[in-house]
Amino acid sequence: MLEIDHYAYQSRWRTVNPLAKGIGFISLLLIAFCSTTLIQVVVLLVLAPITCYNSHIGLKKILSMAVYTFRFFISECHRNLIVFCLE
Repeated sequence: MLEIDHYAYQSRWRTVNPLAKGIGFISLLLIAFCSTTLIQVVVLLVLAPITCYNSHIGLKKILSMAVYTFRFFISECHRNLIVFCLE
């Protein structure tokens, strides 16, 4: 069993209807890609503690699994800042 499967089976979300989880995922994905950087940061700061609570995983473990996502996020923020300064 993969480590991610272990966490999926112990999650509080395992009993939630998959369609509801899918709709929530698509909604948050649209918010993340179609909003400003400020809204993206707010969504991240709100969802991080909720994810830790619902998945029974500590913040350190989640950050270690999401390191590549955060690298992309930081590079996007940096790129947006450069574009903003050049305008």
